[in-house]
Amino acid sequence: MTTKAELDQMVSANLVLQQTVMERLMKARQADADAKVALERAALNATQEEEFLARLYQMKTYGIVTAKEWDDVKIDPRTGELNQKWAEIVVERLLQQDEEWTNKLGKAYKAQEAHTSARSACHETKAKVDNLMDQLITARSQAATVSGWLRFLAGEDDG
Repeated sequence: MTTKAELDQMVSANLVLQQTVMERLMKARQADADAKVALERAALNATQEEEFLARLYQMKTYGIVTAKEWDDVKIDPRTGELNQKWAEIVVERLLQQDEEWTNKLGKAYKAQEAHTSARSACHETKAKVDNLMDQLITARSQAATVSGWLRFLAGEDDG
């Protein structure tokens, strides 16, 4: 049977454990909040980059299809006729040669990657908070068990 001294020692150890877990939990919650803020910023940045890229695409495409040279390149050389797919291929190829377009496309990809990384970091911090909460719940449950034993022993001493 467990003695009162051993239970008292368990209570002390449990209090230290709970304090340690609560301190780590506080830091983890702050890291989680910071990760959520970073995620929101990354999402906003990615959205802004995508919107700018869409406007630039529209502007560049309009510039390509309204240029005098467009009449010469929009005809599919294989068939000699106007072809929607051929026209799209030509536009994409011309966009790939445009330095402003490729730079902005690279920025948009980087913003998407940053958003993905921020989402991963947010999931990791959330998992850490959840893990620490589980540890705290377990420690409190153990403390309740020890408290019950101490009350039981105190009742035996009285009786």
